[in-house]
Amino acid sequence: MIKRISPAVLLALLLFVSVVARVAAARALDAPWIAADEFIYSLVGRTFWSGGGLTLFESHAPFYGLYPFLVGIPLALFGPAAGLAVMQVAQVLAASLTIVVVYVWARRMVTPAWALVAAGLTALLPALAYAGLLMTESLFLLAATLALLGVARSLAEQTLARQAVMLALILNAVMIRLQAIVFVPAVVLAVGVVAVAARDAGVIRRFAPSLVFLGVATCVGLVVRATGSASPLGAYEAATGSGYEIGTALTWIAWHLVDLALLVVVVPLFAVLLLLVRVLGGKEPNDDVRALVAIACSYAVATVVLVGVFASANVEQLAERDLISVAPPLFIALAVWLGRGMPRPQPVASVIAILLAAPLVFLPVRDIVVAGATPDALMLVPLLRLEAAGSAGTLAIVWLLTVCTVVALAALVPRRAAPALVAVVAVVLAVTSVVAQGELVDRSHADRKEVFGSSAPNWIDRATSGHVAYLYAGDPLWTGVWQQAFWNERISSVVAISGERGYGPIPGSTDADILEDGTLVAGGRRLRGDRPVVVPANFTVDGRRLATSRQAPNQPGLGLWQASDPLRLTLRVTQLPKDGVTSDRFVVEVFGCQEGTLRVGLSARADTTVATSVDAGAESKLDVPAGRKVVARVRLPRLAERRLCVVTFDPQGEVSVGRITRAPAARWVPTPVKSLRPVGLPGIRYGYCRDGTFVSMAFRQPDWDASVRGAGIASFVAEVGLTCAAPPPGYRRRGFAPAGLGVPPGVYPYYAP
Repeated sequence: MIKRISPAVLLALLLFVSVVARVAAARALDAPWIAADEFIYSLVGRTFWSGGGLTLFESHAPFYGLYPFLVGIPLALFGPAAGLAVMQVAQVLAASLTIVVVYVWARRMVTPAWALVAAGLTALLPALAYAGLLMTESLFLLAATLALLGVARSLAEQTLARQAVMLALILNAVMIRLQAIVFVPAVVLAVGVVAVAARDAGVIRRFAPSLVFLGVATCVGLVVRATGSASPLGAYEAATGSGYEIGTALTWIAWHLVDLALLVVVVPLFAVLLLLVRVLGGKEPNDDVRALVAIACSYAVATVVLVGVFASANVEQLAERDLISVAPPLFIALAVWLGRGMPRPQPVASVIAILLAAPLVFLPVRDIVVAGATPDALMLVPLLRLEAAGSAGTLAIVWLLTVCTVVALAALVPRRAAPALVAVVAVVLAVTSVVAQGELVDRSHADRKEVFGSSAPNWIDRATSGHVAYLYAGDPLWTGVWQQAFWNERISSVVAISGERGYGPIPGSTDADILEDGTLVAGGRRLRGDRPVVVPANFTVDGRRLATSRQAPNQPGLGLWQASDPLRLTLRVTQLPKDGVTSDRFVVEVFGCQEGTLRVGLSARADTTVATSVDAGAESKLDVPAGRKVVARVRLPRLAERRLCVVTFDPQGEVSVGRITRAPAARWVPTPVKSLRPVGLPGIRYGYCRDGTFVSMAFRQPDWDASVRGAGIASFVAEVGLTCAAPPPGYRRRGFAPAGLGVPPGVYPYYAP
């Protein structure tokens, strides 16, 4: 006779399968990927353990919690590639250990079989995919679940020792991710729920030490913040200064409540609300169940409110990844309810079913789905694919049928069919995990190819030694800065041209102006050329080129130069395609323009003519015979004051542009900084609206150009495009226009029916 397999063996098998599957999934990702979070954590941590202190690009870095210090250890010891692999495996182990915590917690209230159900559902969470990225989610899931268990145990036993352990676990979660400050209101609310359930005001008295500690800690943080001497929130202090609107915040809270229901596939919420009614009615004799329900509901409410309010002004899309720590206690509550035979007292069960179904059915599902985006809301990935494959109407019908079916099953399925109900939840989670993982892999691969093309990620470290500077000139692929810095440890500083920051955050970078003679100036001083510099391929540097990276076809490419001292640009080519083939006008800006010659290699398949002019002056024409290579030689003027000239090339047919070089007449002599002016580079153009008129200008130009101050970014209206006109009736804001519409993602407000 075959012996029954012990629960411990089944738990170990579940853990093993989860770790193996998640490690394989993690290694399939081209991490790091999420900018700027992953890169800030990794660069700050690596720099710290390499002896650079708490800095980012040679500037002081704010406090981001303990995570950067943890992720920095393997990166500093083993380098980017091996360190990333070590951290991915470690994070998978940490996230998977949440399964064990859930099982141990559930075993206090249910049989081993139902405890394994709770652990198994936790293992199927799509959010475990974050273990493959250098993000806090995987470690925070474990830390928050341990803290929730600590709160539940202290609520059940109410001793000082238990409360001390609880506070230590909460502090650990806060240090991993500052979002854990949500435990303060959650604990207060949970204590109140237990006091009501037990009909015992002494619960509050016994919890007085913990409540006083949490209250004092909160007051100290507020006082510190008010004095301005430091911020208890570190790098997240900026979130407290955003303009929050009550109506908008309530909308986002409602959307995140719906997303929470989707995160756990509705049924666990139905179960925990039934248990909550029993607990509040004073009918629950089990202290552990009372504690579980109290903290599960309190933590869920506090988290949804906090995340919804935060997202309303800072994220502007669903922040589902901030909700995932709510799932484990809800899965345990589901196991408790199932283990008790699925009690559904009437009319309570029907009322709860209606209350759950109403927001899911009546809130506009398309608004919620559009508000979600990979990688912040993985549960929405199948819905986004469904809408892309069908239509908004198809999405609405499928959503309605699915919601009604799941709620009906929870409310009506007979007790003997409990395994089928579990199977429904498990299948939805498993399918979503597979689809979401595929989406993450595809998008991370695409972004890696965009940034590096066919070049090795560590192409800079291979080509030089010592410190390297990176010149950022407003490339819309702003994530490339972070990717290059992660894979090339020699990049120690980033110089961003003033007014050319693009739309991505690059904390730690140095703002610099380009003067008319091409030198870069920051804080009134020329930047020294004592280190190699990475520049976009359309720039030429006074020095020697060491290496190039071609990147993807739609990106400009990069060049690594050993610059002379001081760091000086000599040429900048604009309006020329990367492959050099064009029939349109292109421009060469010559810095430090003195008497000399600009040489441009040209060829054409058919006879054509190219007109050239300097500073919009008289045109000269050059014939380019078919099949022959010619060199256009443009004489540069001698300039006494203005030290920048613009050479325009206007081909009459298609030409192929080759090497562009400059032969100066004499050695360049630097001019005093005070006698030179910053050059307003045209940069990448974006659509703005000024007094209702569409205007093309550099991104955020109204922030630094007083002549266009007050202009606002244009809108992208579906079936219309970029416009300054008001959206048609019935059109609503749907987040930001994605890259698939032919515009840079995350820039233009998007309106659609």
